[in-house]
Amino acid sequence: MPKKINLNVLIFELTDACNQNCKFCYNYWKEGDGSYSVEKPTYFRVKKVFKTIFKQASVNSVSFSGGEPLLVPDIRSLIFYSRLHKSNVSVLTNGTLLGKELLESFFDLGVRRIQIPLLSSNPQTHNALTQVEGSWERAVEAARNVVEKNPDWFNAVLVLNKQNIHELAETLLFYESLGVKSVLVNRFNIGGLGRKYKAELDLSHQELRDAFRKIDDFAHAHPIRFYSGVCTPICVLDPFEYRKIAFSFCNTDVSLRPITINYKGDVRFCNHSPRILGNIFKKTLSEILINEDYTAYFNTIPDYCAECKLLARCRGGCRAASEQVYNTFAKVDPLVG
Repeated sequence: MPKKINLNVLIFELTDACNQNCKFCYNYWKEGDGSYSVEKPTYFRVKKVFKTIFKQASVNSVSFSGGEPLLVPDIRSLIFYSRLHKSNVSVLTNGTLLGKELLESFFDLGVRRIQIPLLSSNPQTHNALTQVEGSWERAVEAARNVVEKNPDWFNAVLVLNKQNIHELAETLLFYESLGVKSVLVNRFNIGGLGRKYKAELDLSHQELRDAFRKIDDFAHAHPIRFYSGVCTPICVLDPFEYRKIAFSFCNTDVSLRPITINYKGDVRFCNHSPRILGNIFKKTLSEILINEDYTAYFNTIPDYCAECKLLARCRGGCRAASEQVYNTFAKVDPLVG
């Protein structure tokens, strides 16, 4: 049997389907004009992929994603299977389907983190971004239930964009009123359906800096942890200027990547990248990921960044966004403009 590969984080996309139509969604299969077909996976197929992953890899942490993962009825058995293999589990959901009974079962199974976007303190703003009426109320109810159970299990997600930054101060206070302890704050990162709504959502560099400054100032005065999960070019947003916000950057080390696999067994560099590297039923994960051609491709230095002293830290921002916009990893993050 081939030697297992070690994966720190696996993002497992259970389905392409979603009960929302978020304007900022970066799922690559949601094309810029909003037209896309959704295949409904069977549980048998999903379980076969999942078991194959664990035969080929030791996985420290599994994040169940989609689409909307709670549309898959048997997600609990997949969580149970992950826990049997000693993997930590997170669920990345929009929260609208997370009732108390399902939540209780998640905690009984040992889920470590539940992540729900709360895009504004204003229901109208949140609903306009998800394009679903009532989504704010259901997401907030789910968030309250998780926080009531254990606030350390909850991550609020804030996607900064032109439609919600004018309410940023109120939204941060709203998080505090809910008892939120941890917030994943991401800039709008173009891709998928977001390409259609770019003009409505894109922030200028100065607007982005001002928003992060406001969050950093808030974090100095309030006991909430903030993380930026979308790697951003340092020439646009320098982490040293926002000491209370933890920033992440793109890492080409396979063992540290958020390797993404979907219900078909297709493997991608991360959940934003559209490039399919291979399929686990045709090659093993080791054969797919430990590949000199891929290593060379993902270590490409954009011409724009070649002489930059910040390159070692920055890596050119989110290059998966470059793949979606320019169809290549060789260009700098589209945010640079």
